[in-house]
Amino acid sequence: MKRHNHLLKIFIFVVSLLMLASTVLAKGITVTYNQAKLGLVLQSLSKMTGIKLITSAELAEKLVSAYLEDVSGEEAIDSILKANGLYREKIPGSDIYIVKESGVAAVTLKSETFFLQYAKAEDLGKVLSPLLSANGQMVIDSRTNSITVRETPEALSEIKNIITSLDKIIPQVAIEAVLVELSTDTLKNLGIRWNIESSFFGPEIDTSFPFSESYKRTIVSPRRGTLTTATQEPQFTLGTLSFATLTANLKVLEDKGAANILANPRITTLNDSPATIKITKNMAVAPKITETPEAGRIVTEYEYRDVGVSLKVVPHVNSEGTIILEVEPTVSSATPSTVFKDAVDTNERTAKTKVMVKSGETLVIGGLLRQDTVDKKTKVPVLGDIFPFLFSRKDKQKGKTDLVMFLTPRIITAEEAKQLSEQEKKRMETKEKEE
Repeated sequence: MKRHNHLLKIFIFVVSLLMLASTVLAKGITVTYNQAKLGLVLQSLSKMTGIKLITSAELAEKLVSAYLEDVSGEEAIDSILKANGLYREKIPGSDIYIVKESGVAAVTLKSETFFLQYAKAEDLGKVLSPLLSANGQMVIDSRTNSITVRETPEALSEIKNIITSLDKIIPQVAIEAVLVELSTDTLKNLGIRWNIESSFFGPEIDTSFPFSESYKRTIVSPRRGTLTTATQEPQFTLGTLSFATLTANLKVLEDKGAANILANPRITTLNDSPATIKITKNMAVAPKITETPEAGRIVTEYEYRDVGVSLKVVPHVNSEGTIILEVEPTVSSATPSTVFKDAVDTNERTAKTKVMVKSGETLVIGGLLRQDTVDKKTKVPVLGDIFPFLFSRKDKQKGKTDLVMFLTPRIITAEEAKQLSEQEKKRMETKEKEE
């Protein structure tokens, strides 16, 4: 009986508390907070209303102020939270509420992995990183060349479009060069359009070929770009002609002996990647002489340097299908050293410019004057053959050769690049057999 009465008292007490809590929640509380920490405010409200409230340690330090009179418990809680950019979210399956910053719960994130075909994941990641939202995340996997993005559906859709537009095959450019010895009259008959304005961004000047020794200046055109000289030697000039005209006329001139093709190298490079064409010889230049402690023994070490014609080209393919070429021709010549036997002195000229040509159009680089020293033999007729030591002699004479380089870039596909590689391989094999 006593036990029954004890349980009855407990039941009445619990019911009384619940009724009191309901009354508090309905109306009747007054709260005042002045720059109080949110954690303490939530603790106070929980005790007054019976609503269980928790929050993060970071938000618990947030300072809030409020004065509410004769309001329900729920009104007090929700009003204070809303005024401070907060809200409460019930944990499923419990009676506990988590207090969070407004907007966090409204964010829905999705994940998607993009496997790249052409672009590098690291490079594309640098482009995408600044575009991520505050909630966005990105993971780059170099092994699979993939990018995984976790973002809102709207942001994810935008990032997907950007990846699609950037992950495209890089254009390739096949460059064919022909280095030819030509006379001035032959050049005139080739139909070269020197400095034609509609074909390139190079310097806009009056040119002549070959250059005179007085041609010593830096060429600047506000509309066409700059051709800066690296030395005080005569420099280069530019022009264009069609590839069909070049191949047709050059063949005829070669058959007549009016043109001498020195080299015909071909190279393929990616868009925005440098390509170097060298037509040079490795020659010994001024040696380094050292004396050893052993009986004054002298050791001579020669330095070797490439001498001839080289060309550095960087192609930039634009959306219209034309090609902007960064062209850097270099011509070096050698003369016998006046100090060291079996060595040469070298002279080098170089220049830089930008030129715009159509795919398949030929760029002509003139002014590649090469100066060489040659042995010239003179003799008295008949007697020079019988007594060469008495009636003949050898002299070293300096001679200049007018060189012209024809450069033809073409935009090609990956399949065309493969075919060109096979053709070039067969061409080299045939050339080796002929030699």
